[in-house]
Amino acid sequence: MTKNIIGKTFGRFGSQWRDALAGAIINRGISPNILTVTGFMINIIGGVMLPLGIIVEDRVNWIHIVAGLVIILANIFDMLDGSVARISGHESKFGAFFDSVLDRYSDMALLGGAMIYYALRGDRLFVVVSALAFIGGVMTSYTRARAESLFTGKFNAGYMERPERIVVLAVSCLLSRLYMGMVFIAVFASLATFHRIWDVWRMDQNLTHPERARKGYGSVNSALIIRATRDFIFWTYPRETWQHDLLG
Repeated sequence: MTKNIIGKTFGRFGSQWRDALAGAIINRGISPNILTVTGFMINIIGGVMLPLGIIVEDRVNWIHIVAGLVIILANIFDMLDGSVARISGHESKFGAFFDSVLDRYSDMALLGGAMIYYALRGDRLFVVVSALAFIGGVMTSYTRARAESLFTGKFNAGYMERPERIVVLAVSCLLSRLYMGMVFIAVFASLATFHRIWDVWRMDQNLTHPERARKGYGSVNSALIIRATRDFIFWTYPRETWQHDLLG
């Protein structure tokens, strides 16, 4: 895979900024669990604001734009809690568990808010699309957690992990185009779920060589359109590759 030097540079810069902010928070005696709860509560506010967008009849929905800013703020807290725990030496299994549980609640609040918004508008099509996004968001997390409890290694295949879902949702709100975010999440979260199910099935068929079982998704001699479709369904490009950044 081609490494994205620009992506890695920004990643290092972001990590330095995050760790410096985490250090300032630690100096104030704020615990990582407080950050986790604060981020969760702000996400709930964002989730409530999405259906409130029904009161705006203009083409540009200013309530959704504010909701996008709220979602970004909430997930700054979510980004910092792990760094604060790591740097302060307060990492714990309960903290990791608690963070994951509240992340799931936050996801459901935001995607559920979008679904309610379209229900209030009487838009049946996007109620269904939002429901698929909701299901996909839950299932990508569940399939990873369940697979990793049964097999060794990471089962994080697919494009639509939680950070990508949050970015897509926040950007679509800031652009006042919530429907685009719902379509994107519904499609890619479903593909990620399918990919993880496939990986578990392949590994279960070849437990003696698990890593070999997860490599390759068809012949390299296939027609270009088939290989492109396969790469789209089985998204294997991690963060800090140009393919991942191009899609994002």
